[in-house]
Amino acid sequence: MIFRRQPFCWIVVFWAAGILLAEVPLPAAPVRSLFGWPFSAILAGFAGALGIVAGLLLLWGKRVPLWLVGTLLVCGSLLYAAFSKAVPPDHISRKIWGTRARTMTVEGVVAGEVRQSSRGRGAKVSFILELERCDVLGMRSCSGKLLVNVFSRCAVSEADRLRLTGTLHRPFEFDPTGRFSYERYLQGKGIGFILSVGKKGSVQELGLDERRRVLREIARLRENWGKVFSKYLDPQEAGLMKALLLGERYDIAREIKDLFVVTGTAHILAVSGFNVGIVAFLVFLTLKVLRCPRRTQYVLTILFLIFYALLTGGQAPVVRATIMGVVFFLGFLIERRHDPLNTLAFAAWLILLWDPRELYSVGFQLSFASVLFILVLYPRLMMLFSGIAEWFSLIPARALARVADFLLRSLSVSLAAWWGVLGLIAYYFLMVTPVTILANLIVVPLVSVLTALGVGLLVFDALLPAGAAYWANCISLLLSGLVKTVYAASLLPGGYYYLRNVSAWQVGVYYLLWLFWFWGKRRFAQPPIDPSTALRVNPERESKD
Repeated sequence: MIFRRQPFCWIVVFWAAGILLAEVPLPAAPVRSLFGWPFSAILAGFAGALGIVAGLLLLWGKRVPLWLVGTLLVCGSLLYAAFSKAVPPDHISRKIWGTRARTMTVEGVVAGEVRQSSRGRGAKVSFILELERCDVLGMRSCSGKLLVNVFSRCAVSEADRLRLTGTLHRPFEFDPTGRFSYERYLQGKGIGFILSVGKKGSVQELGLDERRRVLREIARLRENWGKVFSKYLDPQEAGLMKALLLGERYDIAREIKDLFVVTGTAHILAVSGFNVGIVAFLVFLTLKVLRCPRRTQYVLTILFLIFYALLTGGQAPVVRATIMGVVFFLGFLIERRHDPLNTLAFAAWLILLWDPRELYSVGFQLSFASVLFILVLYPRLMMLFSGIAEWFSLIPARALARVADFLLRSLSVSLAAWWGVLGLIAYYFLMVTPVTILANLIVVPLVSVLTALGVGLLVFDALLPAGAAYWANCISLLLSGLVKTVYAASLLPGGYYYLRNVSAWQVGVYYLLWLFWFWGKRRFAQPPIDPSTALRVNPERESKD
């Protein structure tokens, strides 16, 4: 039974269904008229009754049907998503009405990364403030989060307690199509208002929040590592390396960002599972070279993965990759194999359990869609390419056969990931980028080497500063090749084109067709061949060697 082999695949599907149902407007008045109870109480009672039935079935030694488990999960998810929207009585959203901007003074703690930029009209510092007090309540207790934009230079760090005076207003909408809502994006982070601190405003430091001291030290380490890249590289190169290793993309020029967007390679400008995998491999390899005990290697790699997730801001792709990496190494510790698809679903469920609003995040959707298609479609593509693999096996030179093996595997991964995000990219960005398939064949290996060299530069700066400059020259050369490759890919005819309109139901049909293809074709029900043996050199030549 698939539920037993891959239980979290079903769990996350039912859980996501409940989160989606929580957004559907319900006829509250007719429901409340039933015994005069609120809908949440009726739903909780219904879920409780189903839970009792499931418990009795288990006591009687009978199998609990999938529809019963699914109904329980949907009800639980619906209630959880509904209650996660509840705000305390002192929340700022309960005190501010309308859309009119107003001047006010607030006190709170800086939570998260502080972003500083100096382009355009001048300096700008942005951060998230967790409220403690506001003048609307007479500087009494107040909760909630604000996005603060300070339009001047100021020294602000995470965990600083500040008193700010500025203009409070609702988020503006920038996308005329309505596919991307900036207000909804901020609401997904628990932010309902923006505080703009201009020349007439003020920023006053009140001290340090001791509860966030560890996060402050991690933020300082991230800042120091960013300074290392700025020390040895020019601003544009340093901005790219910060994006690859630290997840900081605000130092990259708009023109360069646009090149990566139109070629479909913008995913490398944010720390993702790919970067996490490279860093984890380097850490594990270093521990192995140092001849640490095997179990110590696994434990230290797990701890570093968690630390790296905190260092890069805990974005959805990093959290997903961290959970999968932790489960992977835990499997070695307890000597048990893990199912990649089940682990991916487990990571998605944990993220949605932490914050149900992540389901509506574009980054969350793109990250999991690409990895899901790679896991499911990659073996099937290798099966389809098995004829080409047999033809490559006739190549007499083993080196050429290995190059063909690498290219075909890379092409399969790139094609699977592109098909996975095609519908979402078309819907959110009204763009289709076929050139992505070819661009990734060059860009991804380059980014792998650059990630390793970036870690090496940090090590050289700490242990051997004299050799760091030569190391940085290698990084500069590869970064130049990376940008030139992306620029050349953007010039290919038909490499990308824009769409006029894509509806949600069209995207739904696209993914439903893939779902039917995955599980509907009988010939793909057979166990797929091992991709590692799909391409191999001539067996006769191997035996002679």
